[in-house]
Amino acid sequence: SLRLGRRTVCDAALRERLEDASCRMLALPSLQSHVYASNTPWATVGILSRIEHRVTKSGQPCLMLTLSDLHRDRPSSVQVWLQGEACRVNARRVERGEVLAVLNPKILGNGMASRGICCQINKPDQLLRVGYAADLGRCAATSVHGDRCDVLVIKSLSSYCPGHHAQATSLITTERHDIMRNMPVPQARLPLHMQRKSASAPRPSAPPGAKLAVALG
Repeated sequence: SLRLGRRTVCDAALRERLEDASCRMLALPSLQSHVYASNTPWATVGILSRIEHRVTKSGQPCLMLTLSDLHRDRPSSVQVWLQGEACRVNARRVERGEVLAVLNPKILGNGMASRGICCQINKPDQLLRVGYAADLGRCAATSVHGDRCDVLVIKSLSSYCPGHHAQATSLITTERHDIMRNMPVPQARLPLHMQRKSASAPRPSAPPGAKLAVALG
């Protein structure tokens, strides 16, 4: 579940909006398995992680919002295209870090989304501003030129975005393998009491022509 640092609407108001729209609330990780299998109205909620201003083929302005749960390892997201009145009303209102609910959107074909689910809304009341995510920040990674990564993260879960987190984990694993590879291989040693016996007792010599008592495989 998403943690809110500041609310815009209360739980009761959100439930009322869902009931008015006859929508079933779905978590972002569950969208893929539900929305294509059912024609019933649905809604979802996520953190606004990316805003892109676009233009349609007919030359009309539109807005593409990416809602995410900002999971540290496997984030789930949905792309929401705002067109018509929905775009006009919300183009200058929404901002990154907001928690938004999308009500009864229209699913677009799989080819419309480069990553995951893609949907479209046309009416302003299909987008509900719920509040702002708690403990939100930017990825702590910087490029070789000193530029800060601009991806949003939940700081209590990780200081790095999924890409930089995976990169750091891979680097640590590689360094550990390099260290282990360069370490000398420890030699097997007998226990102390066996060392004393083996040092004091003479080693028996095999008689000429004797065969080994074990089979060589």
